[in-house]
Amino acid sequence: MSIMLLAMVLAFVLLFFGGQALVTGASELSEQIGLTKAFVGLVIVSLGTSAPELAFGIDSALANHGGLVAGNVMGSNIVNIGLTLGLAWVVRSMPGSVKVYWRDVLVMLGISGLGVYLIQDGWVSRSEGLMLVLIAMLVILLGYRDALKEKNAAISNDIDVDQKMVSGSVAGSAAMLVVGILILVVGAELLVLSAVSLAEQWGVSEAIISLTLTAFGTGIPEVVATVIAALKREYELAIGNIIGSNIMNISLVMGSSALVKPLSGVNIGTLATCTLLLTTIGL
Repeated sequence: MSIMLLAMVLAFVLLFFGGQALVTGASELSEQIGLTKAFVGLVIVSLGTSAPELAFGIDSALANHGGLVAGNVMGSNIVNIGLTLGLAWVVRSMPGSVKVYWRDVLVMLGISGLGVYLIQDGWVSRSEGLMLVLIAMLVILLGYRDALKEKNAAISNDIDVDQKMVSGSVAGSAAMLVVGILILVVGAELLVLSAVSLAEQWGVSEAIISLTLTAFGTGIPEVVATVIAALKREYELAIGNIIGSNIMNISLVMGSSALVKPLSGVNIGTLATCTLLLTTIGL
């Protein structure tokens, strides 16, 4: 047990440094390529921080644990709003002027409702998985289109745009972002493995593990990235990451997992689904 506790400590260290690298790289990259930090947070950062959920979801689907996939996705989204956003506001009160794409907020609400609807029959088919993945792709494309429009509008209106688009500089920021994501994924995986091992030793059920320990563990990258972004006053990155992660968890993670293998035996429970919807609406 002492080894597992040491592994958890190491995991938190990796998560801290990975989060620092991810936020710094994402912030610099958004300035260098001229796209909004809200878009970078919504798409690039959220895809990176959702990587642990995606890996866990596909592994669970292949092992015929559809309930683990859905439980982890729903639990992670609850953690994102309830814990992640709450901690971010505690460490640094965000101004009301933070730019948010309201269409993406509405998409998050809609995709959350759709996710809850799809799992009510205890089954997510491949066709439903394909639909969810297509929604994820559409969100990414529309987000990029809006960010590109803002960039072009800023240039046409002679707004001072940071021109640091030097290939080496962009490559360095992109590399830092990727390294940060990789460290976060490794740290989250180590945290999940150690936490689940301890829980199994204590006789905790699979359903409880999926909704709590694995959801918290795979959601840790979002927590770390968002809190660090808030501390650095990168508010649009912080909010964009939460909205984007919640969209990607249900659309891309659950959709891709169902495409790999249809999810069966999904039984999350009324309390968890109601909590997800209430926290999402409360955002």
